Amino acid sequence: MSGEQISEQKLQQEIAELKDFNSRQFQILVDNFYLIKAAIRYFGIKQGLSFTSVKVSENFPLASTTAGSCLNMLEELGVVAVRKQSTSASRYMPQQVNMERLTKVEKILTENFEIKEY
Repeated sequence: MSGEQISEQKLQQEIAELKDFNSRQFQILVDNFYLIKAAIRYFGIKQGLSFTSVKVSENFPLASTTAGSCLNMLEELGVVAVRKQSTSASRYMPQQVNMERLTKVEKILTENFEIKEY
């Protein structure tokens, strides 16, 4: 088994655990996957700007709480990373956005019929 297959199996296991242990937030991510993906690509890749859930909600049709839940789930999956832990809103840095991992998450969610292929 190659390292690529092992890492994909590990990611698949992480997704299954999130679904089991954080089912409400996981469902929010699934319901808004393509919107949050577009937001991450917009801020992290196109603009190269740091972003928060409030900034996402100001630019995309998502409530800040919904954006926050999605970003929390994607942080758990290693797609985005918080600049630093603090009591203020989590700020995600563009250089810590892993679009390749997000694409793998999308593939797994599609294969498991969690989201429709877009």
